[in-house]
Amino acid sequence: MEQHVNSWGNSLGVRLPKSLAKALGLRKGSLVSVTHAYGGALVKPAKRKNSRYTLEELLAKATPQNRPEYMEWRPVGREIIDDDWS
Repeated sequence: MEQHVNSWGNSLGVRLPKSLAKALGLRKGSLVSVTHAYGGALVKPAKRKNSRYTLEELLAKATPQNRPEYMEWRPVGREIIDDDWS
């Protein structure tokens, strides 16, 4: 299916046909991921439906490059600590 590229402010956009949006489970306000792939653009629904992450998910993304050794973890919000030190 071919679509025209239109401008919205300083950005470009392509409208998705209703049938495609429905098949992907998209509606107004849905978050999508747009990446350059296979010589074109790949648009797909974002993996997360909300912005809340678990501590395990965040720690799984920690690497030596993004977590210097001198950093110390301290609770600053609503973290649940279940250990002998608290």
